[in-house]
Amino acid sequence: MRARMAYDARMKALSDEKSRIESARQAGKAEGKAETAVKMLEMGIELEMIEKITGMTAEEIRALRPLQ
Repeated sequence: MRARMAYDARMKALSDEKSRIESARQAGKAEGKAETAVKMLEMGIELEMIEKITGMTAEEIRALRPLQ
């Protein structure tokens, strides 16, 4: 019984770690897209083109403008 509880606890810990890593990976991707979009805005590239390249919505891109 103890071995099973230890196994279950270890599996949960591994699952939690995997979730944290995936969340960090997604956050990194989003940050990279935002940085790319800001650079493209600074270069004067049209909003529609930035949407196509980054996969971001127009609203997400517009929200970056004050950060320039």
